[in-house]
Amino acid sequence: MRFFALFTFLLFLLPLWAATGVTYKVEPPPFVNMDEHSKAELNAMLRDVSDSYGGIPLREIISQRGFLVIGTDLSIAEREAMLAYAKQNPIFSNFKKARDTESMELLRTDSFLVILGGPSQNDLAFYLEKEEMVKRTWNISDSMMARSGTTPGGGKFIILSDLRGYKNLRKEGIISSPLAGIMPREYIPIASFLISIFGLAAIPVIRIYLAGIFKTKERDTGRKKVDEKFTGINLFGVPIRFREILSVFLGAFFYGMGVAYLYAGFTLELIPMGIASVIFVALLYYLRSLTRWFFDGRYKTHTEYVFWGTGGSLCWISSIFGFTLQTPGFEVEKIPEKFEKKAAFMKWAVLSVAMFVGLSIFIINFFFPNESLPVFQTVASAIAVTEILPFVPMPGVLIKKWNFWLWAVTFFTFVPIYFLINFYV
Repeated sequence: MRFFALFTFLLFLLPLWAATGVTYKVEPPPFVNMDEHSKAELNAMLRDVSDSYGGIPLREIISQRGFLVIGTDLSIAEREAMLAYAKQNPIFSNFKKARDTESMELLRTDSFLVILGGPSQNDLAFYLEKEEMVKRTWNISDSMMARSGTTPGGGKFIILSDLRGYKNLRKEGIISSPLAGIMPREYIPIASFLISIFGLAAIPVIRIYLAGIFKTKERDTGRKKVDEKFTGINLFGVPIRFREILSVFLGAFFYGMGVAYLYAGFTLELIPMGIASVIFVALLYYLRSLTRWFFDGRYKTHTEYVFWGTGGSLCWISSIFGFTLQTPGFEVEKIPEKFEKKAAFMKWAVLSVAMFVGLSIFIINFFFPNESLPVFQTVASAIAVTEILPFVPMPGVLIKKWNFWLWAVTFFTFVPIYFLINFYV
């Protein structure tokens, strides 16, 4: 129990090192110091906009050419907070609302644009920052900033964003998902999740079908025969197998690169982001393996992580669609019946710790946003939501068999938490 407590503590500490990482590549110009009356300062900024249109009254500018451009990648909480902030000034009620994905042509006009969301949340903000068209930053509050400039068409714009809009990464993999052409972007994570778990559930059926066609012996993907031949070292009574160390690394590589793709896509950021992600996943995997090795040493059982090539391919394919299945490997075991309940509880506890780590990183990123933290948040929470699935070879199968009601409560808690913290909050 003390070992498991130490394991939990170490997992909680892992995300903290990332809090000092790099931020969004475009460095904001020096802040214009604002006093505590943010509404008055916002009005001053809007008067500056009026002057840039030759002194035309602001209400007339807004009614004729004003657009409130809402970022597609704003979370529900961010969208509602920014809309509520905008409504504090009645003049915002006259804006015509538009989606960023349908408003790129507005940049070629003299429209006045209030853009909700920073570069990681709004396509227009990303373009304007990339083209270095921002000229001034207004520090509205500790958690909110406004940045202004002139569009290519000569119009004025104001980007209204929280810190996460600038210090978190865009999810380039979701933006380039094959599903992007057939549905709004905000639905892609859920749709890709459903497609991915359908693929996972279908693998055993496909294998049996192909085995019948080619008259080959069908192999159980999830519960293959345990190889008890030991090649490794015993460290304080804990058996550490060389082949398992290699399998864990391969699993970490496939899963880490899959998650990195969600954020970097096929861009130059994929390599550095992939390296960071693989290192974090490897730390999680090896710490998790320590709990199994300790279990093996204490109860004289055999559990082992094995790399699964089909699952690794499914992991990368699911990433291309917009959700990374944590399926590059799985655990095989030979456990006496009297220890099966303890083993199932250990699997459930490890998944609960993984989701706890994901939630912890989410909270840290909420107050101290950083470029790397959302990646690590996705890594941890996706481990939990993938492995609780009731499909071979996921641990969810054994947890469900051990305690159906605990599995059901955990499953219907983990899935919404995953989507809320990674996409909608």
